Amino acid sequence: MSAFNKFSQTRDAKKLEEVLALFEKYQHKYQGQTDFEALFSELTRRYAQDVLAQSGEPGVRRGIEELEGIQKRLEKNFDIETLPKDHIIAKEYEDVTELLNRMKSRDETGS
Repeated sequence: MSAFNKFSQTRDAKKLEEVLALFEKYQHKYQGQTDFEALFSELTRRYAQDVLAQSGEPGVRRGIEELEGIQKRLEKNFDIETLPKDHIIAKEYEDVTELLNRMKSRDETGS
């Protein structure tokens, strides 16, 4: 949690990598801990916003890959299907999926 809190304060890329490595190591351990879920949700939102901001036309493919990575991390770290629809993590998953679908559609149409 301390690495996550530090990233939340500094937005440091190195801390982000550390946080993501911890997620991979402790899958599902923090599900149900609302403080962690809120921070995870904030991280997901910030990361998705950064991906979108950096994915101009040439970067759409890269943005799609990054969002797919976020989606997979959410799936690995939380049992999405069992969460209530109004749960903060379920909402983040829905938002990431919606953004991913929009970017894929944009990539396919070339607009």
